[in-house]
Amino acid sequence: MIGAAFDRARLRRARPVPTEALGRGRALGLDGGGYELRAWLGGAADASLTVVVVPDPPNVLEHHVAQLDGLAASARVLGLELPGFGRSGVPADFDFTIESYARTMSGALDQHTDGPLLLVFSCLAGLIATEIASRNERVVGLLLVQTPSLEDARGWAERVDPGGLLAKPLLGQVIVRAARRRLAKTWYDAALPRGTAREPYLQSALEAYDAGADYCLASAVQSLGSAARVPTVGVPTTVLWGDSDRTHRPSDPTRLRPSIPGLRVRTVEGAGHFPDLEAPEAFEAEARELRARVA
Repeated sequence: MIGAAFDRARLRRARPVPTEALGRGRALGLDGGGYELRAWLGGAADASLTVVVVPDPPNVLEHHVAQLDGLAASARVLGLELPGFGRSGVPADFDFTIESYARTMSGALDQHTDGPLLLVFSCLAGLIATEIASRNERVVGLLLVQTPSLEDARGWAERVDPGGLLAKPLLGQVIVRAARRRLAKTWYDAALPRGTAREPYLQSALEAYDAGADYCLASAVQSLGSAARVPTVGVPTTVLWGDSDRTHRPSDPTRLRPSIPGLRVRTVEGAGHFPDLEAPEAFEAEARELRARVA
């Protein structure tokens, strides 16, 4: 696809990711074999479980520092910015499909971690997490944040792109590249409930752009049509769902249940698109409950 090729060519020229202190851990670039994933490492090196946290773009690792620090008190923690988002690059053959994300990230997890994995992925990345879990036996649990069914994800994509411009290859990529700062403001205005301060979210996103972050939204949206289904997942799985997310009003996380038997849905009243960040106590409680189930 010409649109994906445009973003891939830009990202292949991206500058290396610096190593820097971030909270109680450190941010760095993990070698993926010809590209880098921006990562956060922290926690006890001898812990039996690794918790993998992926932000929901335009959120980046900086949005999750308190969460990462908290998780690192009792586990190894690896934070990852999605390929093509934040300051993560992409492999030479990357096409932005869910399968490509899962293959790339599963390979990185096998290269840089060992032992059981608990994946904490948000929104569309949650669908990537289900694909990783279906192909990587080291995944023992999923905590999916504001993750819709595949059908609801496609409906969401149509709602955030009412004119269909982002869905047009190349044109969509050019628009997102040129307007990513304005798109971030528009997104936080829509995704957060009224009365929630937008500035901390927006400031971290804009600072990330200033530091070289990217936002390949159009390529991700265009790839949704190629996904056939959510794979069957047999590991303990919880969806943390904010009920005041205006961007997902028609979505229903229970529609994931045919693919995820035993799915637990925890609704967070008054939270928007980021219930893990807006309601940290609820997130911590669900993380503890899920860890107890997979122990």
